[in-house]
Amino acid sequence: MKQLKLLAATILALALVVVIVQNAAPVEVRILFFSFTLPQAVLLFIVGAGGFMLGILAALLLRKRGAAAPPGSSAGHGG
Repeated sequence: MKQLKLLAATILALALVVVIVQNAAPVEVRILFFSFTLPQAVLLFIVGAGGFMLGILAALLLRKRGAAAPPGSSAGHGG
């Protein structure tokens, strides 16, 4: 099992290197009144990390909301 994890980690690391090398070109990003240039791989990382954090936040909020309702109640189920 340990060798399988090492193999999976190696494959993921190689895939990450391929993505970084293929997306090294600079891109211009414009957000409202700001404009800046950064490598596309960095932009991909920022967007992916932001999505990951939003997913964690949503899961935590839903878990908290589900824990607030007593077991067996129909709170939040429209009925």
